[in-house]
Amino acid sequence: AVAVGTTPNTVRPNVFDAAGHDVTENYAIEFTPGSVTVSPRVLRVAPCDATKVYDGTPLTVQSYALTSGTLVSGHRLQVEYATEDGEAAELTDVGALKVQVAGFHVTDAAGEDMTDNYELYPAATATLTVGRPMRA
Repeated sequence: AVAVGTTPNTVRPNVFDAAGHDVTENYAIEFTPGSVTVSPRVLRVAPCDATKVYDGTPLTVQSYALTSGTLVSGHRLQVEYATEDGEAAELTDVGALKVQVAGFHVTDAAGEDMTDNYELYPAATATLTVGRPMRA
């Protein structure tokens, strides 16, 4: 895997004829070293609203929408949420609470941390809503 960053370009060109023979020495090739830069993948994530009837247990964000960008095949995104004040993104009592993306982690199929290869931008906030139970 290639990590985000800049590295010197050490590629040297070779010339082959139709038969596959290396004929590079027959040419005067001028080579100018440079560098290759790999930029992070940009992801936009929006938490999804969640609603339930009061049952005494906390309601949390259950899912998110990836509104733009993609993960590398085999990578897994874990999103963390908080209120605008940085408090826990959970609601137990009847009411509503605005939550937002607070952080993220990306791992590959082997569980290795790939977070540095991504930039995440929150796309929106979500609302957690706990409603009153219906009376019989």
